[in-house]
Amino acid sequence: MASQYYERKLFGGHIECEIPKDFEDVNTYRQIPDHQEVFASDSNDQSIVIEIFEKAPVSDEEAAKFHFQELAESNEAATSEIISNEPIPDENVPELPTTAVCSMVTGKQIVSKFKESTAEAANYVLMYVAVIRLHEFHTDIVISMNHPVVISAQSTSSQSMTAETDPKVSLTTFKHLLETFKIEDFKLFGEPY
Repeated sequence: MASQYYERKLFGGHIECEIPKDFEDVNTYRQIPDHQEVFASDSNDQSIVIEIFEKAPVSDEEAAKFHFQELAESNEAATSEIISNEPIPDENVPELPTTAVCSMVTGKQIVSKFKESTAEAANYVLMYVAVIRLHEFHTDIVISMNHPVVISAQSTSSQSMTAETDPKVSLTTFKHLLETFKIEDFKLFGEPY
């Protein structure tokens, strides 16, 4: 059976990981900021976003929670709730240096796509957010994946959805991305502190 993933070089080849084959590089049709890589699936309205930020001014234990809340604000979520917040064991991110501190939040948001103005157009979305913290570079790498649970009939998303995905499949996909996430060149983050 052919692999459902393909190896993707990110940020000019400094990072690589495996992305599902049905996720398209959004940069091919829309300008994406330099600190982001974005992939989206037209069939199920899911997206994967990989971002590089300066280390958030919170503890390692609060890092994923902090970035989840930042995403909720950026998405102008009507409501957001954290379901779980836990460290990621080293064996689940085998390609990363042991100095990296990794954690993950699973949460839900009520959010409208493209900032649609009516509450009736809002969708219930499950969010997986992982943070790879590189203390020596004062950097947080934030990886997020959304899983639409309920799509409003008034949402523009409802017109393009052709397939539904099980949340367990989405979580497996997200974990596979983390398992294959590898930093090839640390020069991307500048000089260590």
